[in-house]
Amino acid sequence: MRIAIVVVALSALGCQGAVRTTGEPDTSTDPGADEVVSDGACTTAEDCDDSDPCTEDECDSGDCSHTAWEPDVDGDGYVDAACGGDDCDDAHASAHPGADEVCNDGIDNDCDGHVDGPAVLPSDVQLTETDSAVLDHAMSIVWAGDQFGLAWVDDRDGNNEIYLGRVSPAAEELGAETRETDAAGDSFDPSIAWSGSEFGLAWYDTRDGSEEIYFARIDGASAKIGADVRVTNASGVSAHPSLVWSGSEYGLAWDDQRDGNAEIYFVRMSAGGAASGAEVRVTDATGVSSRPSLQWTGSRYCMAWGDERETTGRIYFVCLDPSGVPVGAEAPVTGATGSAADPSLAWTGTGFGVAWADYRSINNDIYFALLGPDGAMVGTEVRITTDDQTDVEPFIAWKGDEFGIVWTNWGGYSDCYYGRISASGVLEEADLAVPDGTASSSYNPTLAWSGEEFGMGLMEYRDFVFNVFFNRIGFCE
Repeated sequence: MRIAIVVVALSALGCQGAVRTTGEPDTSTDPGADEVVSDGACTTAEDCDDSDPCTEDECDSGDCSHTAWEPDVDGDGYVDAACGGDDCDDAHASAHPGADEVCNDGIDNDCDGHVDGPAVLPSDVQLTETDSAVLDHAMSIVWAGDQFGLAWVDDRDGNNEIYLGRVSPAAEELGAETRETDAAGDSFDPSIAWSGSEFGLAWYDTRDGSEEIYFARIDGASAKIGADVRVTNASGVSAHPSLVWSGSEYGLAWDDQRDGNAEIYFVRMSAGGAASGAEVRVTDATGVSSRPSLQWTGSRYCMAWGDERETTGRIYFVCLDPSGVPVGAEAPVTGATGSAADPSLAWTGTGFGVAWADYRSINNDIYFALLGPDGAMVGTEVRITTDDQTDVEPFIAWKGDEFGIVWTNWGGYSDCYYGRISASGVLEEADLAVPDGTASSSYNPTLAWSGEEFGMGLMEYRDFVFNVFFNRIGFCE
């Protein structure tokens, strides 16, 4: 513990200056200030300043000694990093490893090297009020210029239907959630996109007796525009759609079993919801190709998917020109070791980031790779999770200067986590829990960047029921 320097008048003894006591480093550089009282006599000690804040200097009767000292100036229980501890800021008790990041306080609270971010901002918006969210099917989120739109699977009506909810940038629900499908059979796996004036929504459902891909247009207030459009009409299961807006039309990819095993298909959809040209079969190989993640680069459509044409699952990649014609052959992104699946692809403006679930070790982990504009890996794979639990359901989004990534961690319960990856592919943080321990379990996270912060949709088991929630992840750099 520091002991304050005491200044006394010693004129009666013929001495003036600061009286040093033991138990604190001497920061003086003036030898005359190191006069020490001992047994009522005044003697002159040598200067005990050794310019080392990590030693305790003791001056007594003219002698000076130095012993190791572990300063904890702010009293938070963590030793100053400058003296071998792990407190990155010993002037603030709110800063130490494991502390919660506080936005806008100008302090690196959690000692991750980033001041003021990321942090879970006040939000925690509950979009559903019944035990209805279907947690084994993905949800989707998009930024719509002035609001976030979220789509999910909901069984409150006795069968699985697609619902849409909207949230303002201030984390306020905009009206009630809206049922967007209303047909016999079940609807699954929504993918939502914003055209600049309305939402495009793709999903698959069983209203016709088999799983088919459907598309709908929805205005900014959640009202359906026209009738649902059936996109596929073939034998076998068509599922797991991925929808994007190109600026003039939609691109839609999905996996399809019409050919005896699952293959990746693609079609262009006009702004009015009509197919523009014929469907394109993207893959043609033995083994299952599934769960495409589609992106528009400004000049072409590119996608990643999980592929089992070899002995182990790998992530594959290909680009299509604006008319849907493949540009070159599809090619593997990941190596042949382990088994990779469920990719999520994000476009940066100059290249891609791709995240996936990887089964090469005993426990499933999340991996990431930086790709060039043609899908070639830049550098090496990055392992995002290293714990001894199961990590699945990755989703990645581009922030403008770095990637945000979310996933589900399965232990005794499941939790959703957020991580950040630099533009050069360096993992910077991977342990921000969302919604920060308020739920018993959380699943199926998804991200959308608003230009200022991430909106995050997820499903939570809280108070013994499942519901859909929205959270915000903010940055204050």
